[in-house]
Amino acid sequence: MRPLIDTIFNPVLSWLQGIINYIDSLSIPVSRPLNISYYFGYFSLFGDGWEYFIRTVATLAFIYGVSYLVVTQIGLFTKFKDMIKWW
Repeated sequence: MRPLIDTIFNPVLSWLQGIINYIDSLSIPVSRPLNISYYFGYFSLFGDGWEYFIRTVATLAFIYGVSYLVVTQIGLFTKFKDMIKWW
């Protein structure tokens, strides 16, 4: 009985084993982080303090921009909720 079951399920098991081998062989390239000094390197002429200040201002401006977009789109969530009456 066992050889019969093995002959029935052997193609499925070999197919699943092939999928596992394919997934194991996948690789992801190493990420390359953004080097900010390429863009803010010109400010290093003013000194390290100014470069740090400009990076901080740029970071805070980005955070403010994202926060502003989130706060302004709160109304969109409310409109969507009003559109669906059973919510």
